[in-house]
Amino acid sequence: MLKRVISLVLAAVILLSFTAAAYAAAGGAEDPLISLTYLNTYISNLLTLGGSKISEAFGKFDAKINKKLDDINAVVSGNTEFASGYKMLYLKTGGTVSITTGGSVNLISGTMRITDVNGTAINVSDGKTVDEGKLISANNRYFAAEKSKIVLTAYDSAIVTVNGPYSSTESGAAPRDISFSDVPGFWAEDYINYLAINGIVNGMGEGRFEPSYTMTRAMFVTIIGRLSKVNTASYTTTQFNDVDVGAWYGPYVAWASQNGIVNGYGDGTFLPNASISREQMAVIIMRYAQFCGVNLQNKNPQAVFSDDSLFSAWAKDSVYGAQRTGLINGRPDNTFDPKGTATRAEVCTVIYRYIKSSENT
Repeated sequence: MLKRVISLVLAAVILLSFTAAAYAAAGGAEDPLISLTYLNTYISNLLTLGGSKISEAFGKFDAKINKKLDDINAVVSGNTEFASGYKMLYLKTGGTVSITTGGSVNLISGTMRITDVNGTAINVSDGKTVDEGKLISANNRYFAAEKSKIVLTAYDSAIVTVNGPYSSTESGAAPRDISFSDVPGFWAEDYINYLAINGIVNGMGEGRFEPSYTMTRAMFVTIIGRLSKVNTASYTTTQFNDVDVGAWYGPYVAWASQNGIVNGYGDGTFLPNASISREQMAVIIMRYAQFCGVNLQNKNPQAVFSDDSLFSAWAKDSVYGAQRTGLINGRPDNTFDPKGTATRAEVCTVIYRYIKSSENT
């Protein structure tokens, strides 16, 4: 059918070329071999007919293709274990997505956690493997490697796209969270909960976090050690005479010392139970970034703190570096308060900012 229509149109074009030549050869409008009026009418009708036939032919062809696609879609949609291409899922609290070998999930919005890994889970965005318990961030795609199964659970409403072998539940029991009675409504609530969920900070007992309590030097070094997933069994000696390497913080202090992140005091002590000062916090976090090879980007113009003269000489560059990169801010009165102590909430805020800044480098 389509071939006949195309042939008809081609014939019309050939005829038009021939008759135009004949018309010109005959001497023009006064003595045409074929009437110009007839020629215009015939060709116009012929092209109209051809166009109609072409539309009809392509319409039937298009309908057949659409029907075939609908049939394929019906088969795919009826299979709850496999999606052709990406499918968008809307999950409520406790909703899950399970993917197996070759499947992948991309979090569009909301909060989810990898609650079960049997095999290997890979964050395609950076090519790194991820462990069970990982709180995942939006716009990252997670892939199930060979002979693997991964379960992701929504903390709140979440939107994901998924492809490959998968199964899902719309809602259910939310994953176990770490909650503290004194954190809800606190200004650093989100930062504290994020670090607690990821096993980087712990509470102080009896369901409390004590966000306004001062952070000790031992606590701070332990936090960055957990962030680095230090193998504590590898650190059994320490250079500091006041650090018990067998204590909960001991291996982390030994790790930080051996890697140039902390120096201690000139008398061979570390003073693990002393409150960490704000300038000490700035020095340690900037050294830690250097140790990790993280090139933190400047976000703020350099401030001029009114108590600049109170900075220790060894801390000044780190303080201003932390301020420019947005890790640590000054006080509302334009002071930095370098010798002031850092609270547990302030430390959580700095560590959270560091994590997010390092993800973007």
